[in-house]
Amino acid sequence: MTVKFIAFDLDGTLLDSNKKYPEGFIEFVNNHPDIMFALSSGRQYYCLRKQFEEIADKIVFISENGAVVFYKGEIIYKNIMEDSKVEASLALGRSLPGNAPIACGIDSAYMEPVEEEVAKEPLMYYDRFSFVDDLDYYAHNDEIMKIAVFIRDKKAEEVYNTIASVPEGTAAVLSGDSWIDISNRDVDKGQAIKVVLDKFGIDPSEAMAFGDYLNDITMMQVCGESYAMANALPQVKAAAKYVTEFGNDDDGVMRTLKNLF
Repeated sequence: MTVKFIAFDLDGTLLDSNKKYPEGFIEFVNNHPDIMFALSSGRQYYCLRKQFEEIADKIVFISENGAVVFYKGEIIYKNIMEDSKVEASLALGRSLPGNAPIACGIDSAYMEPVEEEVAKEPLMYYDRFSFVDDLDYYAHNDEIMKIAVFIRDKKAEEVYNTIASVPEGTAAVLSGDSWIDISNRDVDKGQAIKVVLDKFGIDPSEAMAFGDYLNDITMMQVCGESYAMANALPQVKAAAKYVTEFGNDDDGVMRTLKNLF
């Protein structure tokens, strides 16, 4: 088996419940210069880069669930929403129970003021972030890739199942137990990986992916070697070629990599 590309989801996969990456991960990347590594997440690029600054120039950052891809500090792919879709998606987000919408742009992410407990949530995922009084104004003055809707009380799946329709040309996906993401219909992690593989001449059979949640399934479908975490949802395990023996809180990714390499 020749592996030239490995993509990792973060939360629930590479990171443990304390949002820490496993011991030995940095060394593994540094010791395998023949492999291209990608971090694939719903998080913002600037947040990802900050956490992995030590190896930032060796990593492909697939951020915002595949809406924008950075490599060596440059954008190599982006999928921007039209203004009309941004407006309609914000309206949908605001209509959902327990909602707190965020407009995610190339330059920053924007959210209207919320109670302190909710305000802590986006700060874990966004490094460039502002609370603004007029969200619509800022949404029209940046290139918006995604409307991320924080749903209180971890009821995202329950709320998601009540969505009857989405704005034309968009799709809503579950991105965690508290998040629903609305973006262009053709945005997903798998599509972003396809772009990267094509750009660097890597065959899908030489690509590997690790994930745990619904928004990781397209990665499983694109990469020839795919691993669902032991803690993954049943749908993800069904989509993956393999299931790791250990979960994200027991170094499941690193244990698997050490066995393979």
